[in-house]
Amino acid sequence: MKKSLLSTFAVLTLCLVVSPSVFAAEANPSTLQLESKEQAAQAQVTKLDVELGERKVYYGDRTDIYIKATFSDGSTKWVSNDVTIGKSGGAYYDKQPGSDYAWIEPYRSGEGYFEFKYGGITKDFWFDIYPKKK
Repeated sequence: MKKSLLSTFAVLTLCLVVSPSVFAAEANPSTLQLESKEQAAQAQVTKLDVELGERKVYYGDRTDIYIKATFSDGSTKWVSNDVTIGKSGGAYYDKQPGSDYAWIEPYRSGEGYFEFKYGGITKDFWFDIYPKKK
């Protein structure tokens, strides 16, 4: 009985000593932040959406362009100034750091084209360029 009581006491003491550190590790905010950063780093780009600021793009006029990335976790981010331009034609692409948008400036009328690349996704974007406004 004495040995049984002593071993029970030892087990209870061990539980009290070990359990606070186990619980503290689970509730540690830095551990939780690390997990969320790892999850964010694992989110993959699933699509790129491109929108122009104007319905019609005119030769010689700057037009705003907005590019939004959608990630596998459902989150979105404006990436207009973070994309890489592959092929292009008909317009210059002018990044505006610190903004949600960039500018395109057509150098001819006809068709315009950009190949946007971001996060492993490539998006082809075609648009009409109308003659100069009179």
